[in-house]
Amino acid sequence: MKRVCFLLCLILCLSSVTVFGAGGDTAEYVYDKVSESSVSSVGGEWALTGLVRSGYNLPEDYGDGYISALTAILDEKNGELSRKYTDYSRVLITLAALGKPFGIVGKYNLLEKLEDVRRVTAQGLNGSIWALIALNACGSNSAVIENYRNIIISIQNPDGGWSFSEGASDPDMTAMALTALAPYKEMYSDAVDKGVAFLRNIIDENGRFSYGGTESSESSSQVIIALCSLGISPFGFSKNGGESAYDGFESFKNPDGGFRHTNETDTSNQMASEQALLAYAALKRFKSSAASVFDMSDVDGEAFSDISDIKGREKIEYLAKRGIISGKANGIFAPDDFITRAEFATIAVNALELQPESESVFADVLPGDWFFSTVCAAFEHGIVNGVSETEFLPNELINCEQAAVMLAGAAEVCGVEPSEDVNVPYFYKDLRISDWAAGAFDFCLKCGIFENTDGNYEPGKSVTRAEMAVMIYNLLEVGNKL
Repeated sequence: MKRVCFLLCLILCLSSVTVFGAGGDTAEYVYDKVSESSVSSVGGEWALTGLVRSGYNLPEDYGDGYISALTAILDEKNGELSRKYTDYSRVLITLAALGKPFGIVGKYNLLEKLEDVRRVTAQGLNGSIWALIALNACGSNSAVIENYRNIIISIQNPDGGWSFSEGASDPDMTAMALTALAPYKEMYSDAVDKGVAFLRNIIDENGRFSYGGTESSESSSQVIIALCSLGISPFGFSKNGGESAYDGFESFKNPDGGFRHTNETDTSNQMASEQALLAYAALKRFKSSAASVFDMSDVDGEAFSDISDIKGREKIEYLAKRGIISGKANGIFAPDDFITRAEFATIAVNALELQPESESVFADVLPGDWFFSTVCAAFEHGIVNGVSETEFLPNELINCEQAAVMLAGAAEVCGVEPSEDVNVPYFYKDLRISDWAAGAFDFCLKCGIFENTDGNYEPGKSVTRAEMAVMIYNLLEVGNKL
């Protein structure tokens, strides 16, 4: 009996070594080929992300070298990285892996690029998939996330798969779509189940996948990443007792740790090896029940450099990690800057994860404006009314009275009711609050959205970014949305 137990333990240990140790030589291979950080789809971001997420012991200045190279390119191109918006998504994923989820590089905010749905989707399904993966990696709560999810779901093929264009479903696009939808697998369980069933249907007896008649390691890598992201074991993923997806993946590996593009050649391929390293990182994280390879919630992001000694720092950092608020250029939050009515309404809508609206409401809120859908959504849900029936004045600074009205409307969406047992501090009794805002002001004080011990919510005073963050955090807290 002891011998049997010993053999079982040995088998389990060897299995663990296979998963955790096998990727080490691939990491060595990739690092040897990419000894200096660069901005590139091959030899750049995927290599760096794979090394970081697999736990490879990189030199301390390796990530800094990448940031410097990226900054130099952005400076040279006036903040425009590429016409291909998947390049922005790839860069943002790497920044998040390095602990920079806000997408701030020098004076440029790259996360804003993914707000342009029209340009992102110009690359077809690929654009939407990687934008969604990148936004999730950055912890974003942007309203455009719903757009990308809907696009992906809407063009799933009848066989359960996805395709790059209007052709037959293929394993690569199906796997990438499933990776993008993994954080929402309960919400879209039917689509996810059909996608997984499609992959199981097309896996061959060798555990490999064919794209355009060719079996490639990249296809296997993408399937491994998707399965691990969904919490499905690649070690048992097969058809009719054939080899598993993991076995098929390993069949492309060379003795030097690199991966072949196909089994028709003996030469290791850099792109194939980088994708394989990401797959190994996904496997390692799956086996240890850690966050998936593109889920950066386990990464310690850097704090804004200008909020270390201000009240509300922890609340600002919490909202930033969730993607509800973002910083400005050079990694600062600018806590003392004032905020506009459109910005405040947009943050409230994003914080409550309300669906964007496309119906025009105000004459000064137009379809081409960055805040159009969020201000319309805020109006639809009773968060904003406007300064008149036709005007919203989106670019005007918001004051405490106006903020109170928006916050009271947002709290109503959350079902918040103020306690009548709470007394409003005496120093608010003599404030000249406008009749239209008095009820909302009192509401925010009584339910704790305004921290009423400060006495600094003067009705006509413009709201700073730091004050806005505290208000929004308090709204989420009393609305049980944290």
